[in-house]
Amino acid sequence: MKKRLTELFKKKIDVTIEIGGGDNSSTRVPVAPEDVGEFGSSRQGAEESPQAGLDKAAFQAVGNPSLVRAANWAKHNANFLSFLKPLIRQYGPELKKAGIHVDEEDFMGLWALIIFSSALGSFVASAALLYWFFRGLVFSLVMGASIGLIGFAAGVGLPAFYISSKKSSRKAELEAVLPFIVERFASYVEAGAPLRELITSFNNRRIYGVWVDEVNNIIKEIQLLGLSPSDALMNAAKRSPSEKLSSFISSFVLGAKSSLDLRSFINAERAEIMKDKQATVERFLENLGALTESVISLFVILPITILTMGMVASTIGGGFFGLNPTALIVVTSFVLMPLMFMVAMESVKSITPKI
Repeated sequence: MKKRLTELFKKKIDVTIEIGGGDNSSTRVPVAPEDVGEFGSSRQGAEESPQAGLDKAAFQAVGNPSLVRAANWAKHNANFLSFLKPLIRQYGPELKKAGIHVDEEDFMGLWALIIFSSALGSFVASAALLYWFFRGLVFSLVMGASIGLIGFAAGVGLPAFYISSKKSSRKAELEAVLPFIVERFASYVEAGAPLRELITSFNNRRIYGVWVDEVNNIIKEIQLLGLSPSDALMNAAKRSPSEKLSSFISSFVLGAKSSLDLRSFINAERAEIMKDKQATVERFLENLGALTESVISLFVILPITILTMGMVASTIGGGFFGLNPTALIVVTSFVLMPLMFMVAMESVKSITPKI
């Protein structure tokens, strides 16, 4: 069995990458596992690779196979929903920045189908349920239409919120590791190493976080599309949700192409990043001081005051603003104070920068 598996693994494999929806929509590319070198390209080099002519849409399909299949189905079977696409067209360029690697048109088709299904499903389900309860056709249709509009808004808003949250999360993670990325660039520039070696040096290193995913995409572009390392880096800068990272990478690539002194550029970027980090820490300390005063006033002094007044009321008899003192003490100790503590912790977490 082991020998058979080894023989199968050494054989050439036909990889089919779907670019379009027609009969000629696939391109078969022979890939020989034994010809793959250290960087993942063939021995002939990226410039001689037969994969250099692949359409970029093929690369975008890598990484989300389920989403790609659903989007392709929606694109070819729900063309009547094209009138909904102008509502969501503005979110197309945000897909790459959010780390959603799928063709824009396919995703727009899937999104239009989600909007239609959400609106129609909400209308039909609510109208049927209301008619079953109240036996009023007009009332059921009117209320069902209102709920259908809510479903329509949910179909538009929920995917938009998902894209926005993914983009914000990736931006925060990339800017958190930006100092480490700049230091890595600086070390390779000072050593005079080639750009390809610099790119591969990021691979499989957890300290760089989500940047490792971008590096994998850069390597795939070099392998599948035959792009040069500088062009692949420039594409990464264009799809980066972080303006700081995008500016640094694009400036670095342009400087490398124009034979500028990259050491002075790297040193200037180091100084700018350290200045930004110092300002961020100072703002955090200022906000933390103001938050600490609020926490002490609202989350410590107030519960202690309520407990003290409750204990006094229970000692001398009677109620406390019409409440049972014992119940008030229990609620304050086991409900109010833990909730106050959780709110305080979340408040601190919300203002803490990712460094």
